[in-house]
Amino acid sequence: MRISYVRLDVTIDVTTVTTGKGELESYRTVPFLGQMTQLHLDTGKWWIYYSDLFGVGMLTIATTGMFIERGRNSFRSRGWELALIGIIFPLIFLFLLS
Repeated sequence: MRISYVRLDVTIDVTTVTTGKGELESYRTVPFLGQMTQLHLDTGKWWIYYSDLFGVGMLTIATTGMFIERGRNSFRSRGWELALIGIIFPLIFLFLLS
C-alpha cells in the first residue's frame, strides 16, 4: 500500500500481515532550484515579456553565430548539416511522443 502526502510518501508491505514493515520517504525543496521552478509555472504578464525578449535574443545569437566563421567549418560547407540535424532531432521526439 502506498500513501502520498505533500512532502512524504509511505509504502507499507501488506502481503505479510505479521511484519507490517514499511518505508518512509520524505522530500524537501532544493534551495534555489526549487524557487526557479515557480518561474515555469508563473504566467504573469512581465514574465511572458521577459521570456519572449530572451527568446528573440537567443535566436539572434544563434543566427549571427552561423555566419561568423569562414572556410572549412563555415555554415555553407558544414553548418547547414548540423542545423538540419538540430531541427530534425527534436521533431522526431515531438512526433513520437505526441
